[in-house]
Amino acid sequence: MGKAKPANRFYRYAKISEYMFRRVLWGFACDLSVTEVARNTKLSTNSVSAIYQRLRAHYVRIGVFNSFYDNGDAIGVSETSDAYELALLEFHLKRISQMRGIPHSQNSSDHHFCESCWRFQLIPFFEGRSADAAHNMIFNELLTYLKVGGPVGVKAADLQAVRRCQLEFLNRRSAWLERSSPEFKSEDSRALLRDIRET
Repeated sequence: MGKAKPANRFYRYAKISEYMFRRVLWGFACDLSVTEVARNTKLSTNSVSAIYQRLRAHYVRIGVFNSFYDNGDAIGVSETSDAYELALLEFHLKRISQMRGIPHSQNSSDHHFCESCWRFQLIPFFEGRSADAAHNMIFNELLTYLKVGGPVGVKAADLQAVRRCQLEFLNRRSAWLERSSPEFKSEDSRALLRDIRET
C-alpha cells in the first residue's frame, strides 16, 4: 500500500485543513495583521501568529525573502541609492509598527526585515491595477513556492524548483511593468526591463 497523502500539502505542523491554511496564506499575502486574520478565520491569534512566523522563516530559508543587506535585488531600482535605502527602512518601520504578529525570537527581526524587502519590491504592482489583482499575484506566487519547493515544515526543500519559479515570476513581473506601470513609460526604463528578462 502506498503512503496516504497528507491532509495539508502546504503546511506540515498543526492539524489545520488545507482550506483554512489557504485562508491564512491569503491574509499573509495581503499583509493583514494577525488579529485581522484570526477574526476572519475564527482561529486563535496564537495559531495565526505561529503560522505567520513559520511562513516567514520558510520563505527566508528557501531564498524567497532576502535582506537588502544580503544583496537582494529590486526591480528597476538602484540599491546603491541612499533614497532607496531610506524609503525601504521607512516602509519596514511602518509595517512592524502595526504589530503584525512579531514573535519574540532571535531571528524574528531579520525575518520581518527580509519580508519587508520582498514586499517593498512589489509596490509598483499596486499602481495601475486593483489591489485585489496585486494580492492575487502575491498569493499565487507564495502558494506556488510551496507547491514546487515543498511545504512549510519540510526538511529538504527543492531549491532548484524555487529558483526556476523565481525566474519565471521575475519575467512576468518585468513584462507587466514594461506594459503597464506608470513608472516605466520611458524607452530607457523599458529597455532596462527587457535586459533583465533576457539576462
